[in-house]
Amino acid sequence: MPFEAIIGIGTLAVWGVFVVTWVVLAAGAGENKRLQERGSQLVQAVPIIAGAFLLLQRRDLGPLSIAIVPTGHAKGIAGLALTAAGVGIAIWARLTLGTNWSGRVSLKKSHQLITQGPYALARHPIYTGLLTAVTGTALWVGEVRSLVALALFIGAFAWKMRLEEKWMREEFGAMYEVYRAKVKALIPYLL
Repeated sequence: MPFEAIIGIGTLAVWGVFVVTWVVLAAGAGENKRLQERGSQLVQAVPIIAGAFLLLQRRDLGPLSIAIVPTGHAKGIAGLALTAAGVGIAIWARLTLGTNWSGRVSLKKSHQLITQGPYALARHPIYTGLLTAVTGTALWVGEVRSLVALALFIGAFAWKMRLEEKWMREEFGAMYEVYRAKVKALIPYLL
């Protein structure tokens, strides 16, 4: 089997682990007391779906299919490693959130401010993990469409983060502001 095919299968397998984990763990989410409106959710979902389409399909997209990363084993290995590391971070963060998690921005009836585990390093470690994983997959694809896909994911997560930050400030007040002052949003000590 060609090396590129092995990396492709590995990348899809890592994303498969992510999807299965997310679906299985969704059953344990707590009861909502406040939930993001569908229109707001659509604003973030459409770019994510478009970005995933750009990364996963293999058709020629004209100028979007121009290679920007040289082919080679190093690109494939680095892309797969980043994808796996990112999915691992996202799963760790999701497990740490427990019943506080929701696919849509929400506040649970017994919502807690989680500040341990990956949340001691970043306020939004699920997005840190997913953006790392998307970056890895984009590196493996190595075409202009990869950059477009990554930009779409960044925009979608920025939209969702702003709403989450607003709701957390409203729910936890000064306690959240102290946490926010200590812990960066996505990249420990930087951003």
